[in-house]
Amino acid sequence: MSSKKVYCNKCNTGFLEVTARKTGGICLKCKKGDSESDTLEKVEFSIRLALAIGFGIGFSVMGFTLGSTIWTGVGFFLALVAFPIGFIYGFFSSEINFFIRSIVSNILNH
Repeated sequence: MSSKKVYCNKCNTGFLEVTARKTGGICLKCKKGDSESDTLEKVEFSIRLALAIGFGIGFSVMGFTLGSTIWTGVGFFLALVAFPIGFIYGFFSSEINFFIRSIVSNILNH
């Protein structure tokens, strides 16, 4: 009983039909490449999430500290407002920093 040869959906490399059933029509070389890129995306997302949570907590602590010098209620309100701002800044910090650097360099060059 011989297995038919099929072709990869991505790179058009020939491989056995039995393997195609297990991998969903993608050869092992392409499948391995997909898993590496997925792993990198997961790691990047995890780092962004950790930064977002860290900046969110940091911003909310600063907001509470500054606001509680006036009144504790103001500090609580500032902490609630500052957490999402810090979270967004932490998640997109590399893009925000690149944008600010490009604006500053354009201003300084002209």
